[in-house]
Amino acid sequence: MALFSLKKIAALARNRQAYLRGISLYNAGRVQNMRREQNRYYAEFITAEVQGEQDAPLITEIGFDTAGEPEYLYCSCGQFEDGACRHIVATLADKYYKDMIGGLTPASCLYDADTPTGEAARQLMNRYFADEAIAARPVKEPISLTPTLLLSGGQASLQLAVGCGKRSYIVKSISRFFDAVENGEDFAYSDQFSFYHTKAAFTPDGQTLLSLLFAQKRALRALGRCAPTGRELPLSPAACDRLFELYEGQTLSVRMERQTYALPLVAGDPPLAITAQKRKGGFAFLTPFAVPFFGAAHFFVATDTALFCTTSAFENAGDWLIAAHAAGGELTVSDDDLPAFCAKVLTVIEPLLPVTGDGEWRGFLPQPLLTRLYLDCREGDTVTAAVQFCYGTVQLPLFTPAKPRECRDLRGERAVQTVIEQYFTGFLPATGEATLHDDDERLFDFLTEGLPRLEALCEVFATDAFRRLRPAPPPKVAVGVNIAGDLLELSVDLSQWDRNELAALLAAFRENRRFSRLKSGAFVSLFDENVQALLHLTDELSLTPAELKSGRVTLPRYRALQLQSLMNSRPQLHFRQAAVFKALAQEIENATAAPYPVPKTLENVLRPYQKEGYRWLRALDAAGFGGILADDMGLGKTLQIISLLTEDAARSPLPSLVVCPTSLVLNWVSELHRFAPHLTVLAVTGDAPLRAALLSDIGDYRVLVTSYDLLKRDILLYKELHFHYHILDEAQYIKNQQTQNARAVKAITSERRFALTGTPMENRLSELWSIFDFLMPGFLYSYSYFKKHFELPIVRDGEEAPLSRLAVIIAPFLLRRLKKDVLKELPPKTEQVLTATMDEAQEKLYAACAAQVEEKIHAELAAGTFEKSRLSVLTLLMRLRQICCDPSLCTDGYKAVSCKRQACLEVVRQACDNGHRVLLFSQFTSMLSILERDLDRAGISHMTLVGSTPAAERAQLVQRFNTGDTQVFLISLKAGGTGLNLTGADVVIHYDPWWNLAAQQQATDRAHRIGQENPVQVVRLVVQNTVEEKILRLQEQKQEIADAVLSGGITSLSALSAQELLQLL
Repeated sequence: MALFSLKKIAALARNRQAYLRGISLYNAGRVQNMRREQNRYYAEFITAEVQGEQDAPLITEIGFDTAGEPEYLYCSCGQFEDGACRHIVATLADKYYKDMIGGLTPASCLYDADTPTGEAARQLMNRYFADEAIAARPVKEPISLTPTLLLSGGQASLQLAVGCGKRSYIVKSISRFFDAVENGEDFAYSDQFSFYHTKAAFTPDGQTLLSLLFAQKRALRALGRCAPTGRELPLSPAACDRLFELYEGQTLSVRMERQTYALPLVAGDPPLAITAQKRKGGFAFLTPFAVPFFGAAHFFVATDTALFCTTSAFENAGDWLIAAHAAGGELTVSDDDLPAFCAKVLTVIEPLLPVTGDGEWRGFLPQPLLTRLYLDCREGDTVTAAVQFCYGTVQLPLFTPAKPRECRDLRGERAVQTVIEQYFTGFLPATGEATLHDDDERLFDFLTEGLPRLEALCEVFATDAFRRLRPAPPPKVAVGVNIAGDLLELSVDLSQWDRNELAALLAAFRENRRFSRLKSGAFVSLFDENVQALLHLTDELSLTPAELKSGRVTLPRYRALQLQSLMNSRPQLHFRQAAVFKALAQEIENATAAPYPVPKTLENVLRPYQKEGYRWLRALDAAGFGGILADDMGLGKTLQIISLLTEDAARSPLPSLVVCPTSLVLNWVSELHRFAPHLTVLAVTGDAPLRAALLSDIGDYRVLVTSYDLLKRDILLYKELHFHYHILDEAQYIKNQQTQNARAVKAITSERRFALTGTPMENRLSELWSIFDFLMPGFLYSYSYFKKHFELPIVRDGEEAPLSRLAVIIAPFLLRRLKKDVLKELPPKTEQVLTATMDEAQEKLYAACAAQVEEKIHAELAAGTFEKSRLSVLTLLMRLRQICCDPSLCTDGYKAVSCKRQACLEVVRQACDNGHRVLLFSQFTSMLSILERDLDRAGISHMTLVGSTPAAERAQLVQRFNTGDTQVFLISLKAGGTGLNLTGADVVIHYDPWWNLAAQQQATDRAHRIGQENPVQVVRLVVQNTVEEKILRLQEQKQEIADAVLSGGITSLSALSAQELLQLL
């Protein structure tokens, strides 16, 4: 630490004389017992005794900061507030010369000097040695620590005394006491009394008090106040509360007004009373001796008999007691001011502090007040309020000043004036009227909030013009519900309401306003329960004002369950349900238990949950609805649809159409032949002329099967064809409403439509809309409405209400069961993330590419062209993922084996050595080619399936893998992630994490599905500290929305914002 020079000491001194006298004290050897230490507050803290003119030495304390500058000064002489006194100067001089000599290097240490022991280490030795010495010596008698509470000027502080037996000693320096306890010092209070100051040395009560003391010291330090000096420790309000808790029910020494009392600590209000005395021209109000002070949560009053922790109600007497105490216990009031004093003060205080003595003052209490309020609405929508304060025959307008000795209820008048001032913006002195002009917001607040308050204070008289402004009574809405063919018919009765007002009402509601004004000028509160119920009915069913005005509304039948939910949640609406509507609602609500017998040929084939799925499909079919069978992958969605098709001929002469991915066409044909051999099935495949010929004469075929790709090419050939059922398998293929796939399937004419998919939402909520737009056009409204009222509020704003509303709407038409819930016999699936660490070369390559991506995003954001350049940014981001997989995918000449390849080969080798068979998925087919060569070198048998693999060969590969002994099946995620049954494998490796967690789960379920007999181990490979780890976190964050709707995943790279992309780096 730097020397604090004599020049700096002179500058710090109070004056030149203090400096010179301090140096003289040092030269005379008057500085003794200097102690140096470090503590949590100061880099160096010194204390010393300086022998002055007095008999007893004076105590000095100096705290230094890390730069060696004095930050804290104290001397028991008390003359240090405006600079260093002579005793502090002497202490600083002593330190200066000792530091100067101590800083010189001895000659013996100039060569090969040993490391010296630092002061902090020396203090630690002393501290721990003291602790051991204390532990070794028995304590004859615990030390008592006794507090005295000092009350002065509304502030509280503590003095302490320590002792053993009958003798006690005052702690003269609180700061020195704290240091002694912190350092475990053996400190002497007299020649006969000293002890090691550790917590264990004190009695249990003393130890508890120590905790409070040190907590208060820390609180003072946190507030920027210096360590306590002298004998007193100031108490914060919170410390006062804690002190009462410690000593409640006990007696505490309390010093106030130079007297010391032994007071019991009592919870309750003090039994104090005020004495009124008539004086010349006024009154004196005498309050008994009481010292008030505040804690953080309590109000305390000390009398000469007890210290009271008062009730919360008694706090209203606080100002009186404080004022009375400051005035010596006597408050005097002139006769002129006594009426105002009675009205403003005594009416509040007397219930808490009874007033005794001369009762003549009661003649000055307020006279009874009657307030009249006159309200009017004049031309230009100006509302006026005239107030009359009536005392018998005397009537006073607003804002009339009180005259001397005028006994008015000023408190009652003020309560009325406060409301008027809050809501009215003008005042007409000539008429005494308050005015409010052309301010609908303030007027609505007055009518709904201010006027009820005034009605409780006044007699209110209103003109007819004003009454017309009062909020209109809420409408009583009655809704009749019936079914007519394929439509629901609603008759809406609004009782006395004018239907022509509904357009303005709906507009105000959709603008999130609090009210609407009718043509009459009356207000309608949009927070009224009946109005809210009507508006939510209108909004939920997308009704127009014209429809409501007509009183008759028609809706598609698929709104039945949505309407039923509204009935249950809005008791303010009175529904009259026709029996046919009730029957429809109940049938759909209990669809899985509908009384439809399972086809006999499949009775012993279908599992219980599949039979429920069949009944659900039949119930929707009978009611005229479509739906999404969204069971978890591997639960047999195909078989449930085949059970529906099995007896299709008995219900309709029309054939049915199944559209699926190309890879699944032959699988559908095979499954139909297996489970419904009586059905004639036509696979619409082959070249264009052959497909045209097949579709030109479908004859008696009951089921046609084609792919999405072929359907969009042949859509014109389907124009004249009509189908009973139109089935979409892997319906996520139409997730984008703008694609030719979506447009083609929606152009097919059919009586009923169903969709099969384990992931109705892969990336966005709009995908769910697109599937329902195929099933029942208009069910989720127009896309613009869906985006405004569902997609943006849910995804962008995180709102829960639209999410819950969407879940309720789609619930009857979406059936989803998870394997863990229905397949108790399915072997367990264990998932783990295996992290690989890059070597230096790979890490440098990755860091360079990451920097390039970040720079690109920031540049595009700055230029405002991010959306236009999104594709180039995503291309760079894909390079990062390729570097994680293996840098050779994007960097020519890279020969080393990447960390992930090494980890992958190790996992595959161990799995194969232990008799397991592996599915290995990657998004990059070029990565699969690299892994093929690695497996060849390792002597591990394998086969590969990618997008270019012909459909017929795919089926052969699957069969060969399931029945053969090939150890590893390399599969492109998009080509083989759906529709395949690969239960021959029991280890699944995801080489690179895909943005869409649902796609990965779907790929995993190629192995973890019905027919799997072994536990399935799933391994996800990621590279540490890269985009891959952040993809995993992003998957978890984005999955929450889908879980709330149907338990899927919804992460998409193209859907990420610029900020989200930056967070991946």
